[in-house]
Amino acid sequence: MGFGSGMGAGWILVLVLWIALIVLITWAVTTLLHASGNEGEKRGSADAAAEVLDRRLAAGEISSEEYQRVRDQLAASRGESRQPSTPGRSTALVVVIVVALLALLGTVAWATFTPGGPGGMMNGSWSIGDTRMMNDADTRGGGPGTDGGPMRGGGPMTGDDFGVAGTGPVTTLAEARTAAERYADPLDLRVAEVMQFDNGFYAELSTPGGDGATEVLIDADDGDVRIEYGPAMMWNTEYGVHTPEGTRPAEISPERAQSLADEWLAAHDGDVSAGHPEAFPGYYTLHTEEAGTVTGMLSVNASTGAVWYHAWHGEFVDMG
Repeated sequence: MGFGSGMGAGWILVLVLWIALIVLITWAVTTLLHASGNEGEKRGSADAAAEVLDRRLAAGEISSEEYQRVRDQLAASRGESRQPSTPGRSTALVVVIVVALLALLGTVAWATFTPGGPGGMMNGSWSIGDTRMMNDADTRGGGPGTDGGPMRGGGPMTGDDFGVAGTGPVTTLAEARTAAERYADPLDLRVAEVMQFDNGFYAELSTPGGDGATEVLIDADDGDVRIEYGPAMMWNTEYGVHTPEGTRPAEISPERAQSLADEWLAAHDGDVSAGHPEAFPGYYTLHTEEAGTVTGMLSVNASTGAVWYHAWHGEFVDMG
């Protein structure tokens, strides 16, 4: 199971729910309209029959006794047609439509704006204070696999630069470091920090001079190594999908990045604070800590100050 499987399953469940709600709404609306149309047709037919009966009596075509007999029959048939009373059923259908619409809109909002939700994991970031809410459309260069092509040090990266196939399961920090080196060596990068989460392994890659270069994920099941989701792919101006011409200058200092991260965490989890910011091209990544213990990580865009929480890691296990 790869790093993307959890998020894929989440999206599948959400899409199934949306389809079910849309089908339910369509059925309820169709049933309600059909019931209203049938009631109108029955009422119109009965009125037309009564009008014909009145004309025949006025023309002397039937006797008053025959008129009254048919009139009573029409009245009886009207009463029978109304016995399966529709008002209660119509009210129930309206309630179903309203509840289904609210559920549909609620799940759309959750998937779009909730950190850690299906949309929040990959397709958005959230900002506070003097920064703005943004999504991948705001980061210049588009998403993974865009035609503009990824860039590395001013030159285009090849498809292999985004990942290398594994050689088998990875169970320890040492094995994760070895796997990350298979990715880093061809790019003349070094493996710095390695972390283990319950969803797999993470590694920071640096330049020979010690500057942060990018971040990668190591799949625990098969050892595959790939550029990390989120900031490393979307915000990294040298090893992500951006071109140098499509990026904005860095305006956020490390101190300001840590302050923004702390503000974001205070708004979402008051017991967690941000650690030291690690600079990468175009953004910072910071550990999240509780009582001095690492709990996860988030990133801050160096140009806009937008905050992107790394919800895909799961629970922190170890680092080295």
